[in-house]
Amino acid sequence: MDFLTSTILSGLAWDGIKSTGKITVEFLKEKLRGWLINDNDLEIIVDKVNEIPESYKKSSKFLEAAIDDDSQLLEILNRIQQRQDIQINMQDSHFEKSTVNSGGSRSTFTTTTNNYYQLPQNENMPKTRAELRKEIKDILFENATVFKMYGPTEANKSDMTTQKHEAWRKLAQEMIVPNNDQIIKLLEENINILNEEERETLIQFKIHAKGFKDNQVREERIADYPQFPIKMNDILS
Repeated sequence: MDFLTSTILSGLAWDGIKSTGKITVEFLKEKLRGWLINDNDLEIIVDKVNEIPESYKKSSKFLEAAIDDDSQLLEILNRIQQRQDIQINMQDSHFEKSTVNSGGSRSTFTTTTNNYYQLPQNENMPKTRAELRKEIKDILFENATVFKMYGPTEANKSDMTTQKHEAWRKLAQEMIVPNNDQIIKLLEENINILNEEERETLIQFKIHAKGFKDNQVREERIADYPQFPIKMNDILS
C-alpha cells in the first residue's frame, strides 16, 4: 500500500501557494480525495505548511525540504495511505466484444480504459532550442535562488546569527546536485541542437558539476575545481 510522501504533498501545496499564497483545509481535502486522512491530521498539515517560512515558499522543492525537516509532518504522512479502491492496474486494458446481461437481453460493446499515468506520447520528441532553453533557465534560476539565500556569498558569510551554512550544505546536496544532473541530462539528450561553443560550455559545466558534487561529501573541500561557467546563463540563446 502506498503512503503519502513529502514529494507529493509539496507538489500539491505548491499548486495552492503559487495561486493564493497559502493552502486551506478545503483545498487540500479536495486534492487528497484518493487518500485516507482524518480531519485532524488534515488541519495539522495545513497549519504546518502555512507556517513554513516564506523563504521556502519559492518552489515545490523548497517546500519539500522544509517538510522533510518537520518530524511531526513526516509522522502524519507515514500514516496516510492511498485508498484501496483506486489502486487499480493502470495499464491499458482493452475489452473487446464483451457481453453484458441487462434484463435478460445481452448487448455487445467494445471499450478501452486509458492509462492516464503514462508519460505523454511526445515525451521523447526532439525539443526545440526555445523549449530546451526554458527548461534549462528554470532550473538554473532555482539553483541561483538557493545560492543567493544560503550559499557562501559575502552577505551570508557575515550573517553569524543564522545556521545558513548548514542549510546550504543540505540544499546543495538535495537540490543543486540533482538539478545539475538534470541539466546535463537534458543537454546531452538534445546534443544535436547545440552548436560547437555550446557543447564546449556543456563540457565545462559537467566538470564543474562533478567537482561541486564531490565537494558536498568532503570534509575538506577542493578549491581547484572549476567554478560555474558563466556562459551557461546564455546557453541556447
